[in-house]
Amino acid sequence: MQTNKETSMPVINTLKSTARNLAAASALSLLMAGSALAFEGNSVAERLKELYAAQGGQINYQSVETSGSTVVLKGASVRAPGAPAQEKAIELGDITLSNVSDAPDGGYNIGQAAIPDMTFPFEGTTISVKGMDMENLHLAPKSSSDPLASILYYQKAEIDEITVSQAGNDIAMLQDIVATVSPFKEGTPIDYTWDVDKIGIDMSKAPPSKGKETLTALGYEKITGHIDSRGSWSVPDGRFKLDQFDLVMDDGGTLGMTLDLGGYTLDFIKGVQETQATLADNPDNDAAGLAMLGLLQQLTVNGASVRFDDASLTNKLLDYFANQQGSDRVTVINQAKAVLPLFAGYLKNAAFATQVTQAVSAYLDNPKSLEIRAAPSAPVPVAVLMATGSAQPEKLPDVLGVTVTANK
Repeated sequence: MQTNKETSMPVINTLKSTARNLAAASALSLLMAGSALAFEGNSVAERLKELYAAQGGQINYQSVETSGSTVVLKGASVRAPGAPAQEKAIELGDITLSNVSDAPDGGYNIGQAAIPDMTFPFEGTTISVKGMDMENLHLAPKSSSDPLASILYYQKAEIDEITVSQAGNDIAMLQDIVATVSPFKEGTPIDYTWDVDKIGIDMSKAPPSKGKETLTALGYEKITGHIDSRGSWSVPDGRFKLDQFDLVMDDGGTLGMTLDLGGYTLDFIKGVQETQATLADNPDNDAAGLAMLGLLQQLTVNGASVRFDDASLTNKLLDYFANQQGSDRVTVINQAKAVLPLFAGYLKNAAFATQVTQAVSAYLDNPKSLEIRAAPSAPVPVAVLMATGSAQPEKLPDVLGVTVTANK
């Protein structure tokens, strides 16, 4: 008679054998699945190039190297969207794409794209860009039905520093620039932010000019500040909102803007990109210029505002002008308030002119804030604004529902 130990051995051996076979089969299936989904570096680079071209730009590279999940575009160069074809491309060096993988939709996901530091001339100055990278990029396949398939979509972009130099001197610097974009979800607007943590301008190193002289006299030889911005975009209906754009000047004030547009659709964006490309190659192309005007007429204005919150700039300006005249701040304020009705009269809209005069006078007496806000009762087509501005410009404040307020 067999013991329990003896009868159990075949069972145990069978289980061990089965486990080994399952493990081997699982490892083989994972290996085969990985091979089937493994991306091809050249295809990733080519799709990146195609999507950037669809936005009016151009990326070129000499070769592609792939190692694991990393793809390197060797000897890359770039031409920004809208740049003339004859303009020399910016030589970048090697663009490194890290954590690259196949996406479920047949495209590619890129964990990070590191852009080499670059320096290029621009209108008599030299601009240097350092520490630029993008995170969580998605390259949709050509066959995708995703409405954003033709857009180079990312969720975060960073630049450590942008420096503007003249004659070898650093005049302006922007540091820690960060842009974020929320993932696209059907039926939900895309939220975005765009911030600059530090802005620095050193007028002492700028060439002599009237502007430099004035800023120095105001005590702004060195200017610091930052930018905070956020908004949203609804893809289906093209509703674009700039909920906040605050340009903050330390010890000066904050210039804030908002904007609410309709009609900013994918078709509109595509049309603008195509027209920009035509104008870049031929700036004198009248047909392209008219086409751009036609595109703008597709937009509607739902609202907008410009606001300044003072932090000592206004009184410094008043004292500056008083010193220029050999008088005092009170005298300058009274002079300004005396001529305000005259200038407001040029608006040819009595009610609005009165509103402007009262608001500006109140602000000059006690500089806290001054705001111009457009809040039409219904969206106003840009075509209507252009027609009104051409035929009856005095009616524009009424059409847009413009108000001017001080210290509120």
